[in-house]
Amino acid sequence: EAPDLSSSDLQEVADRFRAGGPHGLLGEDLAELARHLLATHGIDRESARLRRTVLTSSPRLLSVIHERFEQIAEQIVELVLEREGPDFGPVRARLAVGVLVAVFDTAMETFSRGEADDPELADLVADNLGLVAELFGPHPA
Repeated sequence: EAPDLSSSDLQEVADRFRAGGPHGLLGEDLAELARHLLATHGIDRESARLRRTVLTSSPRLLSVIHERFEQIAEQIVELVLEREGPDFGPVRARLAVGVLVAVFDTAMETFSRGEADDPELADLVADNLGLVAELFGPHPA
C-alpha cells in the first residue's frame, strides 16, 4: 500500500514540510520527506533485491507499482505547491518530484546491489540529491 501523507504517522512530517521546514531548502526538505516515507516501509537489502527481481520479471506488477508511485508523487507535488505557493507553478513542482523519483530509483538500485555495511537507502537518497544539486547547481543568470 502506498504511504498516505495525510495519515496520522506522516501528518506531522507533511505539516512541517508544508510550513517550509525542516531545513528551509526545498531539496533538503524533500530528502527529509523521502526519509520519513522510507521509514514507513522499512526496506532491507534482501527485500530490495527481491523487489527489483520481481519487478523486472513482471510487467503487470511493474504497472501496479508505477501507479502507487504516481499516487505518492502527486501527493508530494501538492505539498510542494502548498509550501512554495502558486507562483512556484505545477511544472516546477512536478520537475522537483520527478528528480526525487529518479534519485530514489538510482538509490534503490545502488542499495539493492550493496553490502550490509554500505549506506542505508535513506542516506543514499539524501546523498544522491546532493549530487543532483552539484550537477545542476546555480546556473548563470
